[in-house]
Amino acid sequence: MPKRTATDFNRVQHDLVVMQHALGVGYPYDRMTIVGWLGVATVSALGAMAAATSSVTLRNYTLAFGLALVTTVLVGVFRVRRMRAITPVAWREIKSVSVAKLIAGPPLLAFVVWQFLQGASGPYLVSTTAFWVGIITMIYATTQPWRKAGLGVALPLLFLGGIIPVMAPHRIALAVACAGVVAGLSCAAIVAIQMRSLATPIKR
Repeated sequence: MPKRTATDFNRVQHDLVVMQHALGVGYPYDRMTIVGWLGVATVSALGAMAAATSSVTLRNYTLAFGLALVTTVLVGVFRVRRMRAITPVAWREIKSVSVAKLIAGPPLLAFVVWQFLQGASGPYLVSTTAFWVGIITMIYATTQPWRKAGLGVALPLLFLGGIIPVMAPHRIALAVACAGVVAGLSCAAIVAIQMRSLATPIKR
């Protein structure tokens, strides 16, 4: 009987993961999802350092963070769409998330715009938006086991929404950046743990 190498076992594990996705029993993400969340944490860390030295404003950081997050999401969507024949679970999840955003997004945006027109301050808008997005994300994260990564976003947002009203205005950008770091690292860790629990290790 020929001797099996580590490469052979890795290939078998890879084939098992592909079969899990094809059968619909896998999770709707892969290692690149972890890389994406680590990228969000990195951008947030850079923002935190800039905020600590007072070289960035809340508005500029929020725009930069939003751009990084949107870029990460779009890259993930295009990757999954290109591979949807072998990742049906991921494709269905993206469609479900998109529907949820279309339902929850407009009312939340209308609420924020209404507050702005009523003369609400920037910190107040950030606080209420973070809190309500955290609530919505937490509810969604409890609907399926593979959505637990949403808790990594929801909890920092809820904490951020609660702490901003008692913070000095010049420290809010730092708080937002730190929340981004925690969210990125938490989501990456949750995804990594779930992927590891799903893949059964093959012993030599």
